[in-house]
Amino acid sequence: MCNEMSSKIFFLRHASTMVDLTIPSHTWELSPQGIQMSQEIAFFPHFSTVKHIYCSMEKKTYLTISPFAEQHKLLLDCHAGLDEVHFKGLPLSDPEQFKDLKFQCFQNLDLSISGSETFRRGLNRFKKTLSEIQQRHLSEDILIVSHGTILSLFFADLLGILNDGNAMFNRWCNLSFCAWGAVESGSILHDLSRLRIN
Repeated sequence: MCNEMSSKIFFLRHASTMVDLTIPSHTWELSPQGIQMSQEIAFFPHFSTVKHIYCSMEKKTYLTISPFAEQHKLLLDCHAGLDEVHFKGLPLSDPEQFKDLKFQCFQNLDLSISGSETFRRGLNRFKKTLSEIQQRHLSEDILIVSHGTILSLFFADLLGILNDGNAMFNRWCNLSFCAWGAVESGSILHDLSRLRIN
């Protein structure tokens, strides 16, 4: 990331989704709670200076931020570089096995499960994409809407704790849907935490 930039970058995790194991997770819709939160985000005051919005290619990120984009008459740009870490064959029907695999990958950022993208490669992809986006908007605030694991890794990198798998895993476990953060010139202004409208 380009530390000399003076603009702020806001980050938002997508809202909660309607789990449907019969279809790929990247096509999941928002849950009723997620829809309500997406409508509240439209009036979230901390995002009022945002001029450009980028989200991943997954439907859940687009749906999360669409009400905000409509409210502020901003365009949405979907970018594959902002996608979640690419896992193959995640055991979504077994929450404990799912968490165990995530734990292993936080402990070893270069571990590939069944040929999946490693956490380190996913982080580097995300950082490269973010740098390219920043170059397009040198003096304007940006909002990035993405996913829990990749955002946990990115903020862990900024905090200098990429070598602490336990800390990263615990941060990911406690990360709420619609958690948000803010960064300016490579420094964290607001760590990832629950979004509160009031």
